[in-house]
Amino acid sequence: MSAVVQAQDCEKAWMHYERRAALSAETAQNFGIQVPIEKIQIDFLGAPVGIPFNYTTQEYSSYHDHEQLEKDGRFRLHYEANKSLVEMQIRAQKEGIDLGLNNTYRSYSYQKYLHDKLGEHQAERPGYSEHHLATAIDLKAVNDQKFLWLLRNAFAFGWVPSYYFRESSKIKKEPWHWRYVGKLAAVKFRCAWESEIDRCIWKLKQK
Repeated sequence: MSAVVQAQDCEKAWMHYERRAALSAETAQNFGIQVPIEKIQIDFLGAPVGIPFNYTTQEYSSYHDHEQLEKDGRFRLHYEANKSLVEMQIRAQKEGIDLGLNNTYRSYSYQKYLHDKLGEHQAERPGYSEHHLATAIDLKAVNDQKFLWLLRNAFAFGWVPSYYFRESSKIKKEPWHWRYVGKLAAVKFRCAWESEIDRCIWKLKQK
């Protein structure tokens, strides 16, 4: 287990049990996907992580909470996600890792364009993309070295590879897709996927 996430942290991490149980039941009923309760998390906005969800049904991330990234006005993120991203980028740069961006916030119409163009295995249906929350990013050129660094460090900054380990997702594994969920929810995610993450780290270290 990561030095950042100790066993006692996992014990403290489980919250929102009743809501996660309800979301697990709804996911099975609406999508036919059985997701264990412990694999479902709640992020700092109150939005679920780890299951298909219509992220446009509630204003979890209001527009006034978004800000343009200084280096590129095309990109927008929730201000807390942006602050954490900058801190993580600075740490990564010191260790020779570049965390450049390909994508951040997406509107419903742009997600529809991508879904129509790329298909359901490369883009979520419009309304169901985590990018609608302005807390998800797609990173540039994520090779094995960069993915290994992220798996070792990003949880401490509150970021999780939410699609890479999600149960029964039609979306292919995406090492470049990371979502800011807040530090507590990131601990929950790391604990829930401990064996899978550690196995992935081990495989990447062998390459």
